[in-house]
Amino acid sequence: MIGKSNELGFEVIRQAQLGNADSLSYLAEHAKDRLFVYIFRLTLDHHLAEDLAQETIVRMLQAIKQLKITNRRSFWAWLYSTALGRVQHHFRDSGNKSNNSKANINSE
Repeated sequence: MIGKSNELGFEVIRQAQLGNADSLSYLAEHAKDRLFVYIFRLTLDHHLAEDLAQETIVRMLQAIKQLKITNRRSFWAWLYSTALGRVQHHFRDSGNKSNNSKANINSE
């Protein structure tokens, strides 16, 4: 059951894993807010943080049923790790694009 507390209970996560639409929606909404703050602190870019938080939520929704989590902390650890991976992937791709465009300019 979804409580009024600000803290997300493990039962909400378990119900989301079982396919409960209300729990899944609540989990996604709750996670999106926390992810945005985390990613914004890493990127200092509002729009990028929104995009990467949304990508992370999509990954969560795709993986939620297969996650082997035993408590609330392991869920958040997985989610933040996934978000960090999205941030790293973004900057790695951005760096490669920047390096490729510099290489093209230098070769002309």
